[in-house]
Amino acid sequence: MPQTGMDWWVVAGVLVAVVGVWIAWRQYRKGKPTTQNTIKGGHRNAQQGGSGSTVNQIEDGDDNEQRG
Repeated sequence: MPQTGMDWWVVAGVLVAVVGVWIAWRQYRKGKPTTQNTIKGGHRNAQQGGSGSTVNQIEDGDDNEQRG
């Protein structure tokens, strides 16, 4: 059990570090976002995805470019 005020600061610092590692781990495991692009009746459009998975969909479009 902590005896002095300094010991309590160490305990608090360790708890903050543990919470920080837990939050970082959740963010890492979350993965990258999904991008979904949809064009209906478009002409000469360009679609591009993000760093995660990408879904591009064009209905009735002409001269369109897609990247994912």
